[in-house]
Amino acid sequence: MNGRRSLSALAVAAALTLPLTLIGCSGAGEEQREPAIGEIKQVNSYKDIVMPLDVYILTREQRISINNARELLIRDCVNKHGLQVTGRVASGDQPSRQVMVGRRYGIIDADAAARTGYRADAEVAADAGKAGGGWNPTPEEFRVVSGKDQVTGENTVGQLVGGTAIAEGGCASEAGRQLSADGGELASNYGDTLQVETYAMAERDSRVVAAVAEWSKCMAEAGYKYSSPWEPNNRDWGPKPTNEEIATAVADVACRRKVDLVGIWLAVESAYQQRVIDENHQRLEQSRQAYEVQLRNASKIVAG
Repeated sequence: MNGRRSLSALAVAAALTLPLTLIGCSGAGEEQREPAIGEIKQVNSYKDIVMPLDVYILTREQRISINNARELLIRDCVNKHGLQVTGRVASGDQPSRQVMVGRRYGIIDADAAARTGYRADAEVAADAGKAGGGWNPTPEEFRVVSGKDQVTGENTVGQLVGGTAIAEGGCASEAGRQLSADGGELASNYGDTLQVETYAMAERDSRVVAAVAEWSKCMAEAGYKYSSPWEPNNRDWGPKPTNEEIATAVADVACRRKVDLVGIWLAVESAYQQRVIDENHQRLEQSRQAYEVQLRNASKIVAG
């Protein structure tokens, strides 16, 4: 790295402390300012990606707990209609945190890049595919579980199956109502929704844009011309990692670290997340408390 490259990277870092102007973040057309950010930390693996909104989003274990209870409730409900569930309706497993955030900003693991290029390791790829049990319902079972006709989409509420009327929204909605009893009604994916929104804000942020430009210059110096880190990530490299793919991925990670791209990106997104938390604290707290009720209900349901 020559002197000019060092000064250029430092210039980006210096600019990070200045809250620059961003237009239209709120969607209402008014001018908003880019939030000041805190410490820029080195990000070497998914374990380093910790964000303010995490406390308002269910963990893998919590999602599994709620879905296990949901599955039991759905099966009990379906049985009352004289039917059996063919497969698992609610997901029995959920992707790990490594799958959920490991590639949030693109490739970051140098060792993984040297092994598999831009591809996930086999273990991670298998984990990403974990879901339900391949529910393959009969038309009658679908009506009972979903409260809709599988072909026409018509509402089936009140129809008798096995001498029992289908509940509003079917057994799936009935299970949701039982999980949400006694204060869990307000549970939503509001934290997840805000996380998606703040990710988009961060990607447009001038400090992230500047860091991406620095990354692009670094890659060009290494012999690779990419304007965005998503370009090599999304490229069709063929069925198996090639020397070219691995070399590109290794250079990609090296350039990310050289200009602190991922650290900057994480710090910027964290700042946006903290701002939306401050602006929506009451609703987020209601959602979190409702999730806690659902988790308590799920524990009781699974325990019998």
